[in-house]
Amino acid sequence: MAAARALGRLGDQKAVDALLNYLSRQLSRTMEHVAIYALVEIAGFEETAAGLVGSSSLAQRRVLWALNGMSGSQLKAETVMKRLGSKHGSLSATAVSISKDHPEWAGSIAQTFQKWRRIGKLTENRLAAIKELAPLFLQSESMRKFVGRLIASSDVTTN
Repeated sequence: MAAARALGRLGDQKAVDALLNYLSRQLSRTMEHVAIYALVEIAGFEETAAGLVGSSSLAQRRVLWALNGMSGSQLKAETVMKRLGSKHGSLSATAVSISKDHPEWAGSIAQTFQKWRRIGKLTENRLAAIKELAPLFLQSESMRKFVGRLIASSDVTTN
């Protein structure tokens, strides 16, 4: 734990690969947090974002938290939308949580929801994302249109 903290405080971007490797392991919640925070402190956005490619859903979830937490984060809606509604519940839940902090993504979120509906891919995790995010982004015209179309359709049944 002390080593991860020290790496973060040093801010040495050479440590990013080691931290990404570490985040791919099974970790206690405390160790997970320490390693994510170390990446946030190092603030090597591009180097950390490389951890999204070819990684497990667990590692991707952790990398998303690190990217989102960096000062002046360059995290883009498209990066998160690719993981929203993932078949991996924890990755999808992370994408939902991060999306909640980005009202500027409302249009991208609505487009993602509309795409899912159009291609008939409303899985359980995707429906959960819609239920959680749509009400939060109704200030967006595109989200209001999506919700209106969804209500008017017979595509989705509610329990």
